[in-house]
Amino acid sequence: MSALLEISGLEVAYGPSQVLFGVALNMAEGEAATLLGRNGMGKTTTLRAICGLVTNPRLLILDEATEGLAPLIREEIWACLARLRGEGQSVLVIDKYVEKLIELADRHTIIERGQVVWQGGSAALDADHAIWHRYLGL
Repeated sequence: MSALLEISGLEVAYGPSQVLFGVALNMAEGEAATLLGRNGMGKTTTLRAICGLVTNPRLLILDEATEGLAPLIREEIWACLARLRGEGQSVLVIDKYVEKLIELADRHTIIERGQVVWQGGSAALDADHAIWHRYLGL
């Protein structure tokens, strides 16, 4: 697969306060990936930086698309994303439903305090619930 998104060494500061420290994220064409982390750890800032750097209509980016929705509506969104994946659509998702993200995505990036603290595939994330507890509070 060809590279769709390659970011390395991403640094962001608001005035004198640095909030992202060398974030790296890569995605291949047709891949689904997630950004995970507790609130305030740098996910949305990373996403905003990516959106500012990337003008690629082949990449669908969703930030908390299921937040506050009824369970049936959330399931419809997950089903729609699965269909899009099946059609080869590249997707970058920020959400808190780790079980659904494991089913959907190929790989995951966890951010804490503006730094990437873990990256890996769905099988690795599913197998190590200590990661969930340590970085996601689940």
